[in-house]
Amino acid sequence: MNLKKMKSDKASQIRWVKQTLRDTGRASRNFFWDNYVRRLGAIINTINEDKNWDVKGHWGKDDKGAKDYIYEVVKKPIIRKVEIINGRAVEVTPEVITPKLW
Repeated sequence: MNLKKMKSDKASQIRWVKQTLRDTGRASRNFFWDNYVRRLGAIINTINEDKNWDVKGHWGKDDKGAKDYIYEVVKKPIIRKVEIINGRAVEVTPEVITPKLW
């Protein structure tokens, strides 16, 4: 996903943050900031509104050893479907499945 293109699209940012947290289990505030996600607190609150997710934050050290605010996944949804998008396996949950009408 083109990060610069998605920076103004909140739905794309939420999907990207969810996918990143699914893949890594944790990520730092600065990691998301470096990847053009500016309203991370609001996005984490939106993710936590889903009963299948629980993401907690705390102060700690990031992967580079610098002090930063770290978000960790406590609970994430079960994989429902996997699709290959741009050569990458992406977990598709009901919120991102869109009907194709033709």
